[in-house]
Amino acid sequence: MQAIIDNLKNFGINAYEEDNSLIVEGGHPTMATVQSFDDHRIAMAFIVLSIAAFGKYEIDNKECINISLPGFFNTIEVMQS
Repeated sequence: MQAIIDNLKNFGINAYEEDNSLIVEGGHPTMATVQSFDDHRIAMAFIVLSIAAFGKYEIDNKECINISLPGFFNTIEVMQS
């Protein structure tokens, strides 16, 4: 859960853990580099968030996505066009 919280905070969203629950309070979204923590799920989720909010993305490690969805970036390109 900490990877989600860290990325949300990097994107300007206030989030924290309380009693084993993720609490998201909102904020003022800003563009940030996705920190994948070498986790394909985190990487894909925050790339989608970044594209939805800003029309682009930056990520620290694209390669981790190949674990579960090697065609992910082809899909993203089609969605963006």
